[in-house]
Amino acid sequence: MTGRAGVTLRLGEGSRWFPLLAAGLWALNPAMLYVSAYWAQVDSIHTLWMLAALLAALARRWGWSGLFMGLALLTKLHAIVLLPLLLALAWRHSRRAVALGALGVAGTVALGLLPLALSGAGSHALTAYGGSVGFYPRLSVNAFNGWFLVQTFAARWLQRDLLDTATILGPITLRWAGLILLAGYTALLLWRLWPALEPGPTDRAGRLPELDGATRLLVFLAAGLLIFGFFSLATEMHERYGLPALAFLALPAAARRRVLWPYLLLTAVFSLNLVRVLPWGTGIFKLLESIPGDRLLLSLASVGIFLWLTGLYLAATRPRADVKGNL
Repeated sequence: MTGRAGVTLRLGEGSRWFPLLAAGLWALNPAMLYVSAYWAQVDSIHTLWMLAALLAALARRWGWSGLFMGLALLTKLHAIVLLPLLLALAWRHSRRAVALGALGVAGTVALGLLPLALSGAGSHALTAYGGSVGFYPRLSVNAFNGWFLVQTFAARWLQRDLLDTATILGPITLRWAGLILLAGYTALLLWRLWPALEPGPTDRAGRLPELDGATRLLVFLAAGLLIFGFFSLATEMHERYGLPALAFLALPAAARRRVLWPYLLLTAVFSLNLVRVLPWGTGIFKLLESIPGDRLLLSLASVGIFLWLTGLYLAATRPRADVKGNL
């Protein structure tokens, strides 16, 4: 199936196994199970709210989408990386959709912080949000990505740790360089997605048509890449911060084999990243330690998969002259 912007992802909904495969890729994902069941971290919880926010937006339940996004932000601030995509979806529909979504987010966050404010702990909560950036001023905090490679090689060549507060050009630090890269990557994803979100003609009741299946898959791919881009391009990343990407990428991976292969490899890389940081036993720790440069190899693999998936996305959104709404 081809979407309005030349989307080339094949929709696998015709197969009865498609729902099971899509759900199983996430529900039985070893990285998710390791973080949630073994490590007892909360990453899968804010991932749930992020998924709910995107599904509600695709169903045009803008108030509910904002509410779920607010819950995601209350659980973990990192969910903010999904906001540009939700804003694009709402903006393409109507200004009223933007207002309802914004009201849902603001109202939910305000209500969530209200008990803390009434108890006198509001300032501590705001400090926790605002102080998350810069708390660990390292290029990578055990996240196997491109910054881990830079950090490792810099330590060998400079004989000291290179922090993300180091300046590279005037007042621009490595931290700001990472944020600029992330902002540019986000803009690129949304720019290529924008034509596919173009509203079609309204029906007799004045309602806009829903997005077709291929475009919905592309939206999920964009959401996964936004999170993977956050993990790959921003500094101070922990090993768990890329986990939500696997939830959003599961749907296009189940629908298209070209996405499935990098998805499975990414699952392996994320899982090994987690095990490398928190091994479940001395045996696995000694095994990994015996592999020369295993962390560098995993970081290289992470960078390669990031470029691979980005290339698939750009190919899927390639402008076509015979399609309405091209760039």
